[in-house]
Amino acid sequence: MFEGNTTGADLKTVKLCEEMYDDSLFHNDRALKVLATKDYDSLNTEVGFTLSYMNTCNGGLSTMKPVPQVMIKKNSDISNMSSIILVILECFLRKEKIRC
Repeated sequence: MFEGNTTGADLKTVKLCEEMYDDSLFHNDRALKVLATKDYDSLNTEVGFTLSYMNTCNGGLSTMKPVPQVMIKKNSDISNMSSIILVILECFLRKEKIRC
């Protein structure tokens, strides 16, 4: 959506976010596989990557003019879902509760 209308630093930000989305999809696939094996430590790591990637992307997007609020909102939704997954993992799936 933004690639054809974006130049300079903003284009770099869009490209960075594109990489972050690709990496997130990779880690989401891995998260499903480790969830199936009940490897909750690895699940925590995989979901944590997605959370970090969306936060990184939003940091870059917030510097663009005009700020692409639609993308920031979608990234925030993904971050929020990742945080919910981490809470479910910590409070309901792990036998030894560390943060609940």
